[in-house]
Amino acid sequence: FGLTIGTARLDIVLRNKKERWADISITIEPHTRGRGYAAHLIAAVVEQCATGMWRPDNSDIVGVVAHVRIANAASLRAFVACGFVLVSYSDEMITLEKILR
Repeated sequence: FGLTIGTARLDIVLRNKKERWADISITIEPHTRGRGYAAHLIAAVVEQCATGMWRPDNSDIVGVVAHVRIANAASLRAFVACGFVLVSYSDEMITLEKILR
C-alpha cells in the first residue's frame, strides 16, 4: 500500500442555473509538503474532471474553481502551476479558476 500524501474534494456547483463547475479543495499531509505533490494532485483531479473519468455523469463540467487563503502561498503556487488564473480576492481569500470547456 502506498503512502497517503493528501486528499482532494470536489463539490459540483451550478452557475447561471446551467453551468456545472467543480469546486476543489485539497489537503496535503504535513510530512509530505514541499515536494510538489499538491500540483500533481491538482493536475490529476483536473484531468479527471476534463475527461469525465471522475464520474461519467459529470462529464459536462465547465471548469474548476479553488478558494485559497492568501496566507497559503504554497497552495497558491500549486494552483497557478496547474493553469488556474485569479478571478477575485478579498482580505483573506483568493479565488482561482481553470476553464475546461
